[in-house]
Amino acid sequence: MVKQKPKSRKEKEQEQRSNYILTMAEELFSEHGYENTSMAMIAEKSEFSVGTVYNFFPSKSDIYSELLMRKMIEMIDGVQEITERSTDSLEKLKMIFEFHVEMTKKNIQFFKIYYSDVDSFRCIAASNIGKKVQNLHHKIVEPLEKIICDAQKKGSLRSDISARKILLTFRIISKAYLQLAIIDPDEFNSGNPVVEMFDIFMNGMGK
Repeated sequence: MVKQKPKSRKEKEQEQRSNYILTMAEELFSEHGYENTSMAMIAEKSEFSVGTVYNFFPSKSDIYSELLMRKMIEMIDGVQEITERSTDSLEKLKMIFEFHVEMTKKNIQFFKIYYSDVDSFRCIAASNIGKKVQNLHHKIVEPLEKIICDAQKKGSLRSDISARKILLTFRIISKAYLQLAIIDPDEFNSGNPVVEMFDIFMNGMGK
């Protein structure tokens, strides 16, 4: 393993400034929406000059792209950590639901931004970081599908339905609860989201 060179004081300061700009931009996007937030507003909120903000990020879309990439990498790391645990496949799926809930609560403002300006962000992702996002997406999906295949082999999940269809159902349930957290947080928190999602996934809605 190659040992990384320690960051210099200047590099650490640059990283701190970049992270601060991203944090301030995320707050503005959440408050005003992506389209109604300007680079000048981000500079004012960050207490930097507009030129300094442009030195870090060439455009507003680059700021959003960086935020999106960081959220996806965080998701990948979380799913990968769960995948590598020596526990039952179904327990891993339940833990991933739990991780999704934690991610939702932690990043609720970001998800609000995404769903309020989803069409704009689809264009951004397609034009700026489409391939990178797609590659990261595969890194999230592949371990999930592997867990599902393993559960099918052990007889814990139905084998007459393809792993991909089961995976799609898993993801749809997660997305539905994410959207509920955005539009009605009280309803989202009224029960136990993890238990509910896992129960729906395993047993459906039939009485």
